[in-house]
Amino acid sequence: MRFLRSLSRRVLLIVAVLSVAGLVGFGWAMFEAGKAMAPHSIATLELAFTPACAKAILEAWTETGRAAARRSLRLDVGLILLGYAPLLASLCLLSAREQTDRCRRWGERLALAPLVAGGF
Repeated sequence: MRFLRSLSRRVLLIVAVLSVAGLVGFGWAMFEAGKAMAPHSIATLELAFTPACAKAILEAWTETGRAAARRSLRLDVGLILLGYAPLLASLCLLSAREQTDRCRRWGERLALAPLVAGGF
């Protein structure tokens, strides 16, 4: 926790900007990878709800679509680790600095949540 408090505002802003760049870059790559899976996407597979629906989606994808789905899932890990998690953490820390002591402590703890969640 002491390490998070030691980060300067400038460092946190740099992390936030780089994280937005990571979100845009990985998001674009995932968008491009998703074109080969049309008309279905990873989201439709995740929300299939039944094995029969999931099987129908997997069968609708050609080998190219299944390779694109694997690529998209790998890119999703990068999106979370290099974009989403550090962005949320840096924004939590930036906003926590403007708060009272009690809220500041909660903000610092809350900043750990996306980093821990991103690791799992």
